[in-house]
Amino acid sequence: MEGYQEIVNKWKRKEISSPEDLDFLLENFNVLFAYNSDVVEDPQINYFMTKEVIEEGRLNQYTGSLRAVFEIYNEKKSYEYVKERVMRKEALSPGLIETIHSLLMQEVGDGRVLSETARREMRELCGEMEAALDPSQDILEAAAYLHCKVCEIYAKVAGGGRTSRVVTNYFLLLHNYPPVIFYQEKKGKYQKALDSFAESGSTEEFVEYLKDLIQETWEIGKLVPEHEHKKEKNKS
Repeated sequence: MEGYQEIVNKWKRKEISSPEDLDFLLENFNVLFAYNSDVVEDPQINYFMTKEVIEEGRLNQYTGSLRAVFEIYNEKKSYEYVKERVMRKEALSPGLIETIHSLLMQEVGDGRVLSETARREMRELCGEMEAALDPSQDILEAAAYLHCKVCEIYAKVAGGGRTSRVVTNYFLLLHNYPPVIFYQEKKGKYQKALDSFAESGSTEEFVEYLKDLIQETWEIGKLVPEHEHKKEKNKS
């Protein structure tokens, strides 16, 4: 398996100048991200229905819960929203985060929104994230902090987990880092890292968790599209 830093360096060498470039690089990523992010919250969801909704925008011959279909389709909409803003290098803001949450909760939310106190905390968090623009800042540490804080802020509102996962990948892409899949098989490690932050305020365990996810997500032969394999072989 490639090392974390090698994967990050390889990503930074890629030319991403349009939404189409991002679609090209994330050809196989989006289905797996949506599936793993949603199935943690809703076990009715499976990989094949996720793939059909993400790639085709519809689901044929399905008689199950409509809620599950909306949850997947909302992931698709949130990606379309995010990728345009990544290309514009739009800074993280309370409005952007709340829009992502709203998109993810369409037709499935319970109507609850952030309290005024939570909104103030979100403004403070986005202000803190501006410091990550400093080249001396550790982007992965900032991403870990962002994820944990968004989870805390949305603790009393449905969809906080999904929102924090999309927002974290937005932040990583914004800073030219590879996005990650929050694998359902690592749910225990995910919760343990969140608990560690809640108890101590330290992001150390979550940073290691993200490094592990980057390696697993972008392991050669597992996710990277075939055209990317060929490109890498031609370089060697």
